[in-house]
Amino acid sequence: MEPGDALRVLESVLGRGEEQVVVADIDWDRFTPSFTTVRDSPLIVEIPEARRALETVAADGAGRDGDPAESLRAELGGLSPVERIRALLDLVRTHVARVLAYPDAEAVAADRAFKELGFDSLTAVELRNRLKAATGLTLPATLVFDYPTSTALAGYLRSLLFPDGDEEAETRTEDERIRKALASIPLARIRDAGLMDILLRLADVDDAVAFTMDEGDFEPADGDSIDSMDAESLLRIAFEGSDS
Repeated sequence: MEPGDALRVLESVLGRGEEQVVVADIDWDRFTPSFTTVRDSPLIVEIPEARRALETVAADGAGRDGDPAESLRAELGGLSPVERIRALLDLVRTHVARVLAYPDAEAVAADRAFKELGFDSLTAVELRNRLKAATGLTLPATLVFDYPTSTALAGYLRSLLFPDGDEEAETRTEDERIRKALASIPLARIRDAGLMDILLRLADVDDAVAFTMDEGDFEPADGDSIDSMDAESLLRIAFEGSDS
C-alpha cells in the first residue's frame, strides 16, 4: 500500500475508535473472479467494487460468439502434431500470465515450475477453470500440482484432446523432418564422418549399385559412380531402400 493511502486509512480507523480493524489493498477485478470461481461468496458480493467486477466478467462471457472450446478443437484439428503442442503451450502460458498478472505469455518460462512462478491454491483453481472453459475438458482441481510446468500441462491437455493416433502422427512428422535434414548434408561431410558405408549397409546397398534419378530405379554401376553421386542421390538410395 502506498504511504499516503496507508496514512489516510489509519486516520479513518483512529477516528472511528474501533479496536479491531483489517486493512487490505485489493485488486477487486482480479481477486473477485478467482475467489468466487467455485461458489458464490456472500462475504464480498455486497462490496460495490466486487459486484462490479463480477458484472464485468459476466458481460464478457455473454459477449463471446460461439463456444470457445469448440473453436479451439477445430483449430487444433487442422494443425500438425508439432504445431498442435505448440499451440496448446501458447494457450497454457497465456492463461498463466493472466492469472498471475504477468505482462504477457513470453514472460512465462515454459519449463519453470508453477510454484516458482507464484501459484498458490487459489490461483491454481483459477487456472484450472480458465483452461476448462477454453478446452471444454473436465480437469482436476490439482491440475497445476499434477503437471507442474507449462510444458507438462500442455502435453496433458494434448493427450486428453487427441488420445488416439497423435503420437504416431508426431513420429511421422519427426521422421520427415529428419529426412529433410539428412538430405541437406553435403556428401563430402558424410564421407569424412565415416557414415557413408553405414548408410549403404542400412539400406542394403553394395558398391555395385547406383541410383538413377531420372528413371527412379536401381541399376548396376561401378564403385566410382557411387563416389561421384551427390548427397541427395545417396540419401535417396538409403531411404528408398529402407522403405522397400
